Amino acid sequence: MFGLAANVCYTLGWITEIMWSGGDVARTEAMRPKVFRIGMILSVIITLLPGILFPVAWAIWGFQ
Repeated sequence: MFGLAANVCYTLGWITEIMWSGGDVARTEAMRPKVFRIGMILSVIITLLPGILFPVAWAIWGFQ
């Protein structure tokens, strides 16, 4: 499920770039590095979130 969602988000990246630029991707060249960094940071956070939240939840509610 995660792999499917990751592929959908990756595909939406270039589709939205074409929509933003109106078909002329040279118009979005200046903002590509920033958008790439933001997407990379968000994908890392989303990937690590379960690994952080589950141990914290277990520490809070699991020590009974």
